[in-house]
Amino acid sequence: MSSRKVKTFIDEYRKYCDDEFIEYDDEKSFYNFLSLRCVIQDEKKTRACINEKWAAIKERILIVEKIDSLLTNSKIGVIEVKNLTPSDSQKIFNIINSEGEKLTAVEILSAKPHWNIIVENPSQGTIDATKELYKRIGTMQSDVVRWDLPAAFLKRIGKNIAIRQFSDSKSDFEKELTYGFKILSGIYVGGVKKESIEELSKAPLNWSSEIDELIYDLQNMFKLISSFEYFKYLKSWSTTIMELTSDAIALNFIIVAYKDWCRKGKPIGDTKAKQFQKNCFILWDRLIFEYINKQWRGSGDQKVANNIVSLKNEPDIFIPVHVDKWKSILEDQIFAYSTIETTDISMVMMKPLLYHSYCLMKMQGPDTCYDIEIDHIIPQTLFNESSIPRKEIIQNNLLNLGLLPKDENVAKSNKKLIMIDSQWLKDQIVKYEFIAESKFGDYSNVNNYQTMFDDREKIFLDAYTIKRNDILNN
Repeated sequence: MSSRKVKTFIDEYRKYCDDEFIEYDDEKSFYNFLSLRCVIQDEKKTRACINEKWAAIKERILIVEKIDSLLTNSKIGVIEVKNLTPSDSQKIFNIINSEGEKLTAVEILSAKPHWNIIVENPSQGTIDATKELYKRIGTMQSDVVRWDLPAAFLKRIGKNIAIRQFSDSKSDFEKELTYGFKILSGIYVGGVKKESIEELSKAPLNWSSEIDELIYDLQNMFKLISSFEYFKYLKSWSTTIMELTSDAIALNFIIVAYKDWCRKGKPIGDTKAKQFQKNCFILWDRLIFEYINKQWRGSGDQKVANNIVSLKNEPDIFIPVHVDKWKSILEDQIFAYSTIETTDISMVMMKPLLYHSYCLMKMQGPDTCYDIEIDHIIPQTLFNESSIPRKEIIQNNLLNLGLLPKDENVAKSNKKLIMIDSQWLKDQIVKYEFIAESKFGDYSNVNNYQTMFDDREKIFLDAYTIKRNDILNN
């Protein structure tokens, strides 16, 4: 029933009572008013129905009048603003809505008129993705509007080397939506900030077809990247760029890689395609270098925008980080754990270095359904019980880390190497942590960590120099 019609009906009934100088709370008055508005087929039955329900009818008339009176006599504050940026809109909404649900910038932008323009003749893929999107949100939507396309974008691209798989949690779902907007605004507008996302809504795109074409392009691009030998190894370790570094770096990789692919004519299998694949390796290698040098701390959005602009000045084949810079950071920071004063040798910093080195060495990940975990070769418990100086830094050093399937890592747990009985597990440690079984006894004593580090240092140094150069030069 229309609330507006109910309100109009009650207003007209009260006016009728006032004009006739009769009481409105009398059911006879109500019947007489009804008889004037419509033809009553069965007077007896109608009167009986009114009599039965009169208490409820009168109560609802009073409720509507009370609401009307409250609204009429209330003062409602209105904030009128002009030319607000999306950031300002979000701040103002959060201040007003301090006791309510916090909304992301993308959710607030969804109310903007341009985002609610209906997409004419959307593809079946778009329709299906939109239905799935609103099913996950928990509501229904009859039409496809512009906002729906970036919101469902990541889901439609599918699994790839850059973006991690998102869970169904609220925070993950919000990120999944937001990153779709950021990728599209980075590609079409040249930035990923809130202002760029708002500008995207007004971009002169053919919304019914261009997003579908972009999804197809990106899927082909990711196939091309994954066919490059280095990325085959990275894929075998069941990880992504986002999981190893940061969300901003993953978005930067996708946008810059796509724009480089476009400027090469979207090649699939020629010389340009090989140049593109090598550029993706150089780009990823550079991003890891910047990440461990803390160049991605702070606002990643601005750095992504700068890298998009800088692409126009890049040569056909990107200039890689010089080998001496990689050698320097390893020797002067990572391996100089006992002399340099640093607190940055952490698992967050070591993780991309560790995975990158395994892929540079062409070490294929295990064929397992279990997740991959980082193992401390000399267990952390041994360091905790020792009086070794700077032990927190030493235990998390690259030279004390290796990659193992979760099942094997759980089996190893905090055991010393010499205490492992399973020959299968011993073989996995020999293979994936580059330790001869004959050394297990020596490396089970935490005080011998220096010996193990000296033995393993050359392995990682060769990966970042010789092995890396082999990829760049072929």
